[in-house]
Amino acid sequence: MKVTGKQKICDALCRLAAARPAEKVPISNLIEEAGVNRSTFYYHFDNPRSVLDYMIKTFCQKYLQLLSMPSGQTARALDSDSQMQLEQNVCTYVFSVQHYIRFFLSEHNYLTFKQAFLTYFRDYCKSHRVVQIFSDGSVCPLKQGIVYDYFLRILASQLLGILEFWAERDFSEGPEDFIQLFNALHNSTISLQG
Repeated sequence: MKVTGKQKICDALCRLAAARPAEKVPISNLIEEAGVNRSTFYYHFDNPRSVLDYMIKTFCQKYLQLLSMPSGQTARALDSDSQMQLEQNVCTYVFSVQHYIRFFLSEHNYLTFKQAFLTYFRDYCKSHRVVQIFSDGSVCPLKQGIVYDYFLRILASQLLGILEFWAERDFSEGPEDFIQLFNALHNSTISLQG
């Protein structure tokens, strides 16, 4: 697979900003490390922070897209094959970008990543209905307000916490472990419906 100039710049930022904030990486160092010219850098990005923002946005959108429920379904209502496929897709993606996740969770990038993740999660939820699930399996949309806001923050924190813990354990969990984690998350009475 051919690595694009944009990808080279992102990878270079991971290497150069591992021990310092992205904003402190000189563009000249980033260009040299990426092996691209200045015009390639400026074609894609304005500065090192815009590289970080792009990387975070790309990750969050893909991660959340992979977690999306089929239209009209909740996670609790997914059949086991669909749930297994969803979890396998998430695991495959997370394994493929684990070096970025470690980078996002590093001391210098964590707050930026967390704030962006919460924002992207809130935007993601706008394309879903947040519903309360009753014991008989029926659902009722949760009205926007304090409970809605708290639930979204808690759910986003859980999804972020899974990534943090997974990274702490060197991404050693496989799809089966991930399914158990998501089962625990989705056994609450409030869920997202696609």
